Amino acid sequence: MAVSYVPKKSKNVLLISSMHNDTAIDQSTGEKAKPEVVSFYNMTKGGVDVVDRMITAYNPARSTRRWPMVIFYGLMNVAAINAFIIYKANNRDVLFNLDFVAHLSWHPKENAFLINHYKKNFHLLKKE
Repeated sequence: MAVSYVPKKSKNVLLISSMHNDTAIDQSTGEKAKPEVVSFYNMTKGGVDVVDRMITAYNPARSTRRWPMVIFYGLMNVAAINAFIIYKANNRDVLFNLDFVAHLSWHPKENAFLINHYKKNFHLLKKE
């Protein structure tokens, strides 16, 4: 479903959602009469802000005009953040994102060992 919302005269907000099925108006927004899709996005956008903040701490992307490299760098950023979140969930060490990403890049053999270890013991990590 696609929704168009115009909060100001010269500003148009377009949203596409596979979660919402109608263009219902959120009654809690009062005079602004925002669609529920917009209200839901505003309530849940915090995760995107956190990821953006973590990416700016250490971004391995380089300036390039090749679009496949831009996508590759973006995937590397998200993969490093996901690995950091998994690491923090399984370890009690105090390690910052920048140190973790540096460790990933400078110790590939140790990282391969850890990946294989977690693959073999993945059933132990699942929470019941």
